[in-house]
Amino acid sequence: MGTKINIEHVENICNIKKLNFTSSRRNVLEILINADNALTAYEILEILKESLPKTKPAIIYRALDFLCENDFVHRIEVSNSYMACENFEHAHVAKFLICESCKKTIELESDGFSNDLEKEAKNMGFQIQAEIFEAKGICKECI
Repeated sequence: MGTKINIEHVENICNIKKLNFTSSRRNVLEILINADNALTAYEILEILKESLPKTKPAIIYRALDFLCENDFVHRIEVSNSYMACENFEHAHVAKFLICESCKKTIELESDGFSNDLEKEAKNMGFQIQAEIFEAKGICKECI
């Protein structure tokens, strides 16, 4: 994953938008920011239990719902895992390359494919309601 997200910046955005950035939400986001790969909710739970042993799955899921709804985190559909969004301040369709060997997940920043798809769909009278772009393969480190 590329650029690291500044947690204080996220906190400032939440304050400006009057969003409640709880300690649980902060803890989950910090775990995802520091992760090398996308993590499942239960992987996040296990990490959080190291410092907060009484943490329950519902706390993780509520935090992930908030973080996804506010574009701070992406859900990776194919693996039901999550990763911090490196471009949360810019509206974009998330696109991912996922290594099947090491599970490395890379967020792509190009909007070209999404724009082409939107044009094609419009030409066919199709209204897109959700765009999910995830490509599985092998990263250069694993080849």
